[in-house]
Amino acid sequence: MTPVPFEQFFEHCPGLLWAIDDNGQILHLNSTWEHHLGYSPQRLQGQPLLELLHPEDRPQIQAKWDELRQNHGSPTSSAPRANRTITFVGRVRAHDG
Repeated sequence: MTPVPFEQFFEHCPGLLWAIDDNGQILHLNSTWEHHLGYSPQRLQGQPLLELLHPEDRPQIQAKWDELRQNHGSPTSSAPRANRTITFVGRVRAHDG
């Protein structure tokens, strides 16, 4: 079995995937965002990820983000990759609200 390049995996994954910078601004989204929620990935580049989340979910996710930054400095630090990610369940708003 030939390994799939990361970019190909990222783009074709059926789940919502994203990459953000140190400030939580969206760098890249996969096409699933547009298919399921109506957002074009280009339209959301540079926007704060938290603004797309349901207001009730934001504090919990912001706390996880803050913990990551506190424990490992910048999310783009040289810490092992597994230590530079967070996993959360949250509600994402569709483009029409």
